[in-house]
Amino acid sequence: ITNTPVNFAWQVNGSMVVDHTYLQYGNNPNPIQTWTYTTTDHDEHSGDYIGGTGWDNALNGQTDGTTYVEQLTFTVPGEYYFVAKAQVDQVYKNVLRPDVYLNNPYLRMIKERTNDSYHEILEGSDGIEEINGQTWWYSPVLHVSVYPENEAPNIPDKPTGPAKGKPGTTYNYRTTTIDPEGDQVYYMWDWGDGNISEWLGPFNSGSVGSAQKSYSTKGQYLIKVKAKDVWGAETDWSEPLDITMPKDASYQFRFLFLQLLEHLFERFPNAFPVLRQLVGY
Repeated sequence: ITNTPVNFAWQVNGSMVVDHTYLQYGNNPNPIQTWTYTTTDHDEHSGDYIGGTGWDNALNGQTDGTTYVEQLTFTVPGEYYFVAKAQVDQVYKNVLRPDVYLNNPYLRMIKERTNDSYHEILEGSDGIEEINGQTWWYSPVLHVSVYPENEAPNIPDKPTGPAKGKPGTTYNYRTTTIDPEGDQVYYMWDWGDGNISEWLGPFNSGSVGSAQKSYSTKGQYLIKVKAKDVWGAETDWSEPLDITMPKDASYQFRFLFLQLLEHLFERFPNAFPVLRQLVGY
């Protein structure tokens, strides 16, 4: 999340001393070759003969070495790619006592860790082995997705639609809400009969979201709805719409009349504002 501090931690193993280590990162998926930012260079052991590695104080397979930590805060959302890099064992690159050990006695592993021009092909027990030295060593790439700070949508408007109807008939109900960041939204409907819909959508912020419902039994029900944005920020339930499925045939005419009104309201969405308010549509 933007403007939220995040800790990144790493260790450098496989060496005797860490001369330099830091993070480099940016929006390119290959931060080894292309990066925008770097963190502090941890060079406190540069020139020492030991120190800074994750293997310090290792005992019985357990390590108690140096862990490097950087705390970063992102202000711009996006996709970021990180790599930790290290330069090690540079003090061992040259022979310390050439009068005793000659000029080039060091083991292959030292050459491999300190000299990027070193190349050797060896016949090993497992076959031919090609060795290429490096001056800098890199971790696997870490991919981090940074999302913007987010507010939940406004509580959806009270649902609109037929307030009376007939069991077994499908009716359409509507609502709308505004998301502060303009994100698309999903709606979940509580139909008041023990059934709750899945998240339906997405719908554009400010546009009408609709859902259909058919009741199997007569009775009175409270329909309410809530919303969430595409980032998962969720609202409370809306004010409920009180609806009635008629209990006797005397409601049939009213039911047909309401169906006619619904048809008129859908065909002329800006007409009859007073009538809409009276019938709760």
